[in-house]
Amino acid sequence: MCDKCRGEMVPMGVIQAPPGLDQVAAVAVYEGTAARAVRHLKFDRRTALAAPMARQIATLAHGLGLDEVDWVVPVPLHWRRWCTRGFNQAELLAEGFGPTRQLHAGLLRHRYTSPQVRVTVDVRRVQLEGAFHSDPLVRGTSVLLVDDVVTTGSTISACADALRQAGATWVGCVAYAAAMVK
Repeated sequence: MCDKCRGEMVPMGVIQAPPGLDQVAAVAVYEGTAARAVRHLKFDRRTALAAPMARQIATLAHGLGLDEVDWVVPVPLHWRRWCTRGFNQAELLAEGFGPTRQLHAGLLRHRYTSPQVRVTVDVRRVQLEGAFHSDPLVRGTSVLLVDDVVTTGSTISACADALRQAGATWVGCVAYAAAMVK
């Protein structure tokens, strides 16, 4: 990702945290160059974009003190979606934090849901209810979720619910882009 493309993005920072989350932040507003980068990574399989995007996410998290958590957990895909796509974009973006605190198995998507694109907030919430399960290893710890984009906050709220049910004491999220208000 070139300096020109990064310069065209509208920086985001901390945004309003949806239910269940203590803090949420995003690198950029989900529009223009940032939205294209997310779509290219996710749907066009341009995985070379993941490394520079991951560095930007890790830099933002560090600047906000969000990297001082016990665990960094990528938002999981259901195995069927993983098989179709061949990778989890959130896992690639979590690599910016290094391997020492990543807990990929800390959160699992055990129920398949249809794609969340173009469905209402209420439909998203219903589809995601009970879709995630967290490992008890998170009990008494702080967890930072990593995702590519936050639109309505439904997915990260469902993840936070599962993490809290397993005993996580603090749950935040950092994403590459967000469509939510600051």
